[in-house]
Amino acid sequence: MQIQLNLGVLSVRMGLCARGVERLRQAQAEAEQLEFERGVQLALTAQIDAALKMGDFRGAARLSRRLFRRFGDARFADVRAVALTNRARAYLADGETDRAAADIQQAMRLLDGGENYIGLIDALFVRSEIELARNEPRQALESARSAIREIQSSREPEFMAAARILLARCQMALGEIEEARKTLASALKAARQANLPREEGWALLAQGQIAIAREERPKAQKLLREALALAERSEDEALRAAALDALDSVS
Repeated sequence: MQIQLNLGVLSVRMGLCARGVERLRQAQAEAEQLEFERGVQLALTAQIDAALKMGDFRGAARLSRRLFRRFGDARFADVRAVALTNRARAYLADGETDRAAADIQQAMRLLDGGENYIGLIDALFVRSEIELARNEPRQALESARSAIREIQSSREPEFMAAARILLARCQMALGEIEEARKTLASALKAARQANLPREEGWALLAQGQIAIAREERPKAQKLLREALALAERSEDEALRAAALDALDSVS
């Protein structure tokens, strides 16, 4: 079970989401046979992550509800926190920001003072996304910075590219374009060093959006085409749709 889970997570991180989902489903089935609840929870959580990376928000919401129904009352605080964070992410995808905010607040309380660093980083990511959606860029910026501090202190560098992209989006929302450009340059470097095509694509998309705002049309088109290619490579439908929309605006 553990081998399939690790291979599935690795495949998703490399952008091979469809292959990763197959392995994660197999890992879940094996965990069910072994009656290994923690393994089921990890496999479901990883499948939610894959669905989000592929832009399948309905699928992510369905899996999140399933995760919460099964583990929402679990006696382990970190399991409840993960279930709440994923349910918050599903609510956010549906535009229900108040429900998402309530869930993430509860998740943060459960994670406070614990050692589930990855769970805390993920919850901070979602909280920042919620704050951006609610037009609260200053609060979103602080949440993104908190995530970066947590990544640095817990030595979880694989999340740094995503955190910096989120930070740059907050800076863009605040009109801090030059700061966002610097942040995206470091995010792009981190994504390439860690071989994370999805994060690389999102960084290029944000750089393309800045180029559009600065009326640098040829540069924007180049960046957006690169982002589109990475979206297709990493099977990220949300990134693909965003890159196509941005390209249409500079056609």
